[in-house]
Amino acid sequence: MEGLYLVSIPNEVLAQEHEGVSKKIKSHITSLNKKGLATELYSFQPSRNIVRKVMRQLPYNLFISSYKYYERLNSVDFIYIRKMAFDYSFLRLLKNIKKRNPECKIILEIPTYPYDNEISKLIHVPGIIKDRYNRKKLFKFVDRIVTFSDDEEIFGIKTLRLSNGVDTELIKQRIPLVRKENNINLIAVAMHSFWHGYDRFLEGMGRYYEKGGKRNIFLHIVGEGDGVFNKYREIINKYSLQDRVIFHGKRHGEELDQIYNKCNMALDSMGRHRSGVYYNSSLKGKEYAAKGLPVVSGVRTELDDVLDFEYYLRVPADETPINIEEIIKFYDEIYQLEEKEVIGEIRRYAEEHFDMDICFDPVVDYLKS
Repeated sequence: MEGLYLVSIPNEVLAQEHEGVSKKIKSHITSLNKKGLATELYSFQPSRNIVRKVMRQLPYNLFISSYKYYERLNSVDFIYIRKMAFDYSFLRLLKNIKKRNPECKIILEIPTYPYDNEISKLIHVPGIIKDRYNRKKLFKFVDRIVTFSDDEEIFGIKTLRLSNGVDTELIKQRIPLVRKENNINLIAVAMHSFWHGYDRFLEGMGRYYEKGGKRNIFLHIVGEGDGVFNKYREIINKYSLQDRVIFHGKRHGEELDQIYNKCNMALDSMGRHRSGVYYNSSLKGKEYAAKGLPVVSGVRTELDDVLDFEYYLRVPADETPINIEEIIKFYDEIYQLEEKEVIGEIRRYAEEHFDMDICFDPVVDYLKS
């Protein structure tokens, strides 16, 4: 079988070795090829023209063609599409595929669902209006939707429910440093947005020390933020946490590995409820596990239903400050074992349950059926 993996991402982003989206796409394609599904990547390049970008946001604009049909689409058995803008041009592309290649299976991946509440800028509101209008028509052309939520149907289309997977071979297991007995180092890696919610953890830290807390808690924040860092710094200044919160900026490769090696625990999103998401198979959580780190999450994941995995803590999906005493208790229970043993157990679990070759099997099975 032959197929295409369609995206709408600039080539320079796809070429970045450490870019999260790029890594995920490449691991998907590698997994499909390993399973005998010869898959090529094709990217529709987003326009750099400002006028066209603005016009594309307009809800019912029929004049901006973003996804042009090309002949290779006529001869493939399947097409896997990572979510693009749901506009007239996209619907026309799908319609043409089904008209010219009716036996072709079309799978659409929606990385986060629901997603309407993820917008934080007024300029994006017209785009959501357009999305809501056009997605009602997707059922005419799309055979399955890949989701990392627990929804059995989205937009009237049956889903393939996946756990987010990682290529564990490409993720180095962390090497623990000598721990100071009274210290706990946590890491939070993200392209930080309001729904990551790490302000809840900072508020919890502040209140913990206001009450006379004695343990040394350090939070290592890695990545860039789209305005949320101002809020973080307000809380840091309010509680004088400057020596306990380290902003590392964007880090990759060996530099990022060195930060991971300092840390004994990782924070997944603490504020997904702010965007209306209450279940999420977090990609970052799987990367943390592949590193060998215990995970604290503020959104329900597949690990909530695993009874024999003791290296995962769920905190409430609301606006309450994180209870640092609970974090400390979790930490102390875990590290009764030697740290190397803890790392090894978490890493093995990630390899057995969250490797991409395992997580992507529902897609492979559907395409081969």
